[in-house]
Amino acid sequence: MVRGRAPKLENYDKVFKALHEGPKTWSELRECTGIPERTLTAILDRMSRKWKIAVKRDDGRWALITHERIYESFEEWEQARIHSEKLISAMDIIRSWIRGGVAVWAFIELLKNRRFREILLKSEETELLITPDLLREYGIKPRVWPSKAKYEMAALLLQHIQTGYPDLFRSIAEVVARKRVLFKARMELASFICEKYFKEYDVETRKVIIRLISDEIPPLQTEIKFGFKPKIDFAFSLITDAMRYLKYHPNASMLPLNKLSSLKNLDKKVASHIMSTLRPLAHSKDFIETLSLLIEREKELMDMENRVEGRLLRLESMVRAGNPLNGVCDACKGIKIKPI
Repeated sequence: MVRGRAPKLENYDKVFKALHEGPKTWSELRECTGIPERTLTAILDRMSRKWKIAVKRDDGRWALITHERIYESFEEWEQARIHSEKLISAMDIIRSWIRGGVAVWAFIELLKNRRFREILLKSEETELLITPDLLREYGIKPRVWPSKAKYEMAALLLQHIQTGYPDLFRSIAEVVARKRVLFKARMELASFICEKYFKEYDVETRKVIIRLISDEIPPLQTEIKFGFKPKIDFAFSLITDAMRYLKYHPNASMLPLNKLSSLKNLDKKVASHIMSTLRPLAHSKDFIETLSLLIEREKELMDMENRVEGRLLRLESMVRAGNPLNGVCDACKGIKIKPI
């Protein structure tokens, strides 16, 4: 298996577009996409081994795979329809996963609680099991918490999307990947602010590594490592407020710190001291350009997410209208499929 840094998302798009036009050999793909040899090999390896949405045919040409069912009787078709209607009820789990998953939402809510942060910082490393009871302990009302059975249905539904609608699955994977990239970019920017401007405010260098675990099961399971520093949550809020201001004042050449809510909520003396410290940052052209770029990328992501939501809604409507899902899942035993 090819290892190393994951190829850029635009390279995947080039391969998808090329294969949508029809099967192609490796050399033909290399020629029409212009992707470097090792990168193209890595993309085809991932599409065939991990996602199972592409295959190398006997004639040496690569092709996308769409699994369509072959029904030999009305009873078989009816069974597939009932199975599809049962799985489609878990579509809200897929949507939640695209937005970041229940565990990530819960962890962000917990970080807003001072008592939770104090307990968190007593340990160098911890494993955090996200449950509704944990949220209630800190006065947070849990969202509708799906059962393990529903998560299992969501995993099967995702298998149908992966094998029956490969272009939709690719779009979902791209949205999730871009969300992670943007979240990481925000965290790195917050860390930079802490390191450069908040040293005098006792910003400790040690990190608490959190491993989030929830009832979500693969491939929907949330299990991430999260480095948490004191004051970094404030820097994160500061970035969010600054981006909100720049959305409505895109041509601003400086950030009015006194108008940012994250500073308004502080003690006046503390806020005044911090504003004085952050004044060079508020006038930094590079900082404002970085925030503007993040805003642009987040808008692109929102547009992409809306398109994916629309396609998922159409798929859900199609199944509720009585049409079985394309593709296969682990619960589809003994059915015949036709690779296209």
